[in-house]
Amino acid sequence: MNKTLLFFVAVALMCACSDDDAEPGKEYGELIQIERYSRDTKWQTTQLEYLQAAQVQKLTVNTITAAENKYELTYENGIATGLQLTIDYYQPSYTDQTIVYRIAYDANEITLTPTTANGNKVIIRTTDGFIDCFVVFYGENDEYFTEETFTRTSNNAIESVSVYDTNPSGSTIFVWQHTFSDFKPNVNLNPVYNPIFDVLDMNLITVLNLKISTENPTLSYRRTGTDPQKSTYRTIAFDVTTNGFVEKGTMNANASSHDYVFTYEE
Repeated sequence: MNKTLLFFVAVALMCACSDDDAEPGKEYGELIQIERYSRDTKWQTTQLEYLQAAQVQKLTVNTITAAENKYELTYENGIATGLQLTIDYYQPSYTDQTIVYRIAYDANEITLTPTTANGNKVIIRTTDGFIDCFVVFYGENDEYFTEETFTRTSNNAIESVSVYDTNPSGSTIFVWQHTFSDFKPNVNLNPVYNPIFDVLDMNLITVLNLKISTENPTLSYRRTGTDPQKSTYRTIAFDVTTNGFVEKGTMNANASSHDYVFTYEE
């Protein structure tokens, strides 16, 4: 075989290898599971089941050493009208709970009213499906509440989440505020699954198919009522496919690191 022929054979082999290595952009279906690890030890699994595309029917959160929380929705004509939360504690000293809610809608307001004695009334105010305000009531006659307010940019990218509480005197107390920045472009992950958020009940927000942001921040700052200075609270880095689907993520918070693995329908 002469040198010219050897050259063309080598080029052909290189092209073939290059074609094999160039994997096209991977496509996925709905997100069905999130696993959370700390120091290579799995300590939480979140599993999702759907009524139809992007409409969650059941959400199961298994915190390995604590409890399994199962959220199950009842739908009428495609609208969620009831919710049952079952809490199965792994420690025998805790009593398992079942909390049932009736869900009502009035313009841009969603009200969850417990029909069991062990639940708290919740009111969620929204604009175009994005949360503006999340209020949890407590006390014998719902006289106290904790309120979480969300602010966003004109294109609905999250700016801040602030929490206020009431005390027996009726005063409103600022508890904390998180602000967000360093948005990651081209990420095909619903921000409700972004672990950078630390809110009152993201599980409830998720099953009600509500929205928190159009974009995914990767950095949050925290300001508390006792400390007006902001400090870095959480950072997250995503491992994404060519098409932007998040397969893994690593979050750093409070000097600790947490790894996340995201699994989708094939």
